[in-house]
Amino acid sequence: MALILGVNYLTHDGCFSLVKDGELLAVYEVERFNQTKLGRELKPQALEAILSDFGYTPDDIDHVSFSYHPAYMEVRKEQTRQLWRDKPWQARSDIDAIEWMMDTSRVALGRLVGGEEKIIPVRHHLAHLAGVYYPSGCESAAIISIDGIGEAESTVIALGQRDEINILRHNQFPNSLGLIYYCVTEWLGWYTGEEGKTMALASYGEPTYLSTFLDEFIDLSDDGFFTCKNYPTPKAFLNTVFGPARQPHEALTQRHKDMAATVQHLTNEILIRLARYTKKIAPADTLIITGGVALNSVANGKVLREGIFKNLLAYPHANDTGVAIGGAMWLERHVVGNRSMHKIKPFTGAYWGREMDLENLPGLAEKFGLSYQTIDTPEAWAAERIADGKIVGWIQGRAELGPRALGNRSILANACSAETKDTINAKIKNREMWRPFAPSVLAEDTSVYFETEQVLPYMIIVADVRAEWREKLAAVTHVDGTARVQSVEQRVNPRYHALLSALKDRTGVGMVLNTSFNDRGEPIVNTVEQALRLFLRSDMDALVIGNHVFETKPTSGRDRTPFSAFLYSLPPHACPHAHVLMGDFGVPLSRYKSFFEQAARYFTKLSFDPSVPRADIAALIGDIPDGWLWEEIAAPCDRVLLLGAEYGAFWLLRKSVCQSPVLQQAQDMAASVGAVAYGVDCNGGFTDLAFVQEIAGAVTGVEI
Repeated sequence: MALILGVNYLTHDGCFSLVKDGELLAVYEVERFNQTKLGRELKPQALEAILSDFGYTPDDIDHVSFSYHPAYMEVRKEQTRQLWRDKPWQARSDIDAIEWMMDTSRVALGRLVGGEEKIIPVRHHLAHLAGVYYPSGCESAAIISIDGIGEAESTVIALGQRDEINILRHNQFPNSLGLIYYCVTEWLGWYTGEEGKTMALASYGEPTYLSTFLDEFIDLSDDGFFTCKNYPTPKAFLNTVFGPARQPHEALTQRHKDMAATVQHLTNEILIRLARYTKKIAPADTLIITGGVALNSVANGKVLREGIFKNLLAYPHANDTGVAIGGAMWLERHVVGNRSMHKIKPFTGAYWGREMDLENLPGLAEKFGLSYQTIDTPEAWAAERIADGKIVGWIQGRAELGPRALGNRSILANACSAETKDTINAKIKNREMWRPFAPSVLAEDTSVYFETEQVLPYMIIVADVRAEWREKLAAVTHVDGTARVQSVEQRVNPRYHALLSALKDRTGVGMVLNTSFNDRGEPIVNTVEQALRLFLRSDMDALVIGNHVFETKPTSGRDRTPFSAFLYSLPPHACPHAHVLMGDFGVPLSRYKSFFEQAARYFTKLSFDPSVPRADIAALIGDIPDGWLWEEIAAPCDRVLLLGAEYGAFWLLRKSVCQSPVLQQAQDMAASVGAVAYGVDCNGGFTDLAFVQEIAGAVTGVEI
């Protein structure tokens, strides 16, 4: 038996899972700890937390799974040569980037876990497959894993039988549905991780451009597999055929809505065809869908309604959180030798994250001027207020996995109140008014309101709202008459089930509007402090944390400090003065608007190198604070901040960045005044540049 750490490191959806003697102990997502979306971080707080919370250190780890396998990356290199056969310089550049990413990620992870020798690579899609099949409780199941790209594959079909997973067929890069969907999302003016906006917008359009996709770019077969033609990448196709991408500040037009509808329709059709083909080659009663595309709850719902399989399962860790779980489970079966992994405790709930730090609640309540009560039945208390039309924050137990709150880190409201939906969008979530909210419903009542005979526990499969209920359930019914349902079972989440039951007693409907406890652009809250800050600055009416309930807010001196990743990722230093440099890494200064806004609040003094254009910053944020000076660095100063690499992992994964002379310039400047040099991510995170240079030096064999 062994202690196994499952890892998804440096890429999006950074995550760590812990498996001890065949038992899954916890899954901690990086973004919950540094509060920067998608969780790219070089020295993850989540890793230290998951070990310390269970009484372990890196020395206790026996094996570490890593979700990219070097052997299969060789296939990716050959694919890259073929893709860019007319541009060999581009192929060389891409292959060099692949090799650098593999080397630096391995060396950096080895430093964090106590040695590279512990790291065992697991094929990316195999980790996806294992992460959903082993904890499913199924003796056999067909599995589809579909995402942007693993090492060389974008789609994999497999059959799980007892503790074996047999891959039957795959589709290879660059023929990737996940990549197409991402590129359309980017063309619509959004970024990585915002594909859900495309999915929601699709309901307002028509698939007008589907024939153009099929004629110009996609050769789609009846089995759901396809090849790309005429253009080397989806981005090249979109830009050439449809013109420049929408800028984030530009209004959404019908053209944009129709593009979203087109890519959603294409996704639906491909998944349905894949499911039918999978049924032929992997006969089983149950189909499990995983990989990033499996977060597309609309497409999942289309597959469910086709009735191809008796059961359809999709899990909240369908994204790359799942490879950290599945990688560890694969090692348990194939390295440790536990040959009954399919007997692991079935994955009956998503609550594998960290407990809330309740011990800090009294002090933080006092700090923020909040009074609270401790009661025995907070579920009844909350239900009464929701029935009265109030919006209630609801925090219980361990955090959920994945991007969607499932009743432990949620904001709840009456599912029958369209006005409440608008209030949450406008005054709590601060997001686009056209985006829908999802319902949590008593599992035993699911089929009363929704056209499904299957419980849907993870808010990852869309179902049609029954026609007679659509007007009544206005707050959770999307414009197309559907809803992304969470069925709540008493055995899985007894307190949340009790809340819904109490609400049913009062209103006749055992259902709530459930949205994640966060503001626009930030991850789900992970601490009492984060929860209290959002409660104070928003129009939330009440808050429940465990058995503690809050309903009043200070009438004066109320802390309305906006969300800031600075609060959770800014390295602690004594001096409030920092000096800012601009790196020449190709990232526009406009991506740092949030950084400058936060810096204006949290630094008493900033000095700027002339490389940072004052006029451009003023154009982003308006008036320049009085304490911001363009001058030479001088003591006292304890931080040198280098801009320009976009995300934390890019400081290490992009060779041109981590070997740039400007990193050494920042280090030398910091040394001259006894400061420490950090890279600044556009989303507010910070990266230790000394660690970047240490890893780069170890990979190249040259001290930098």
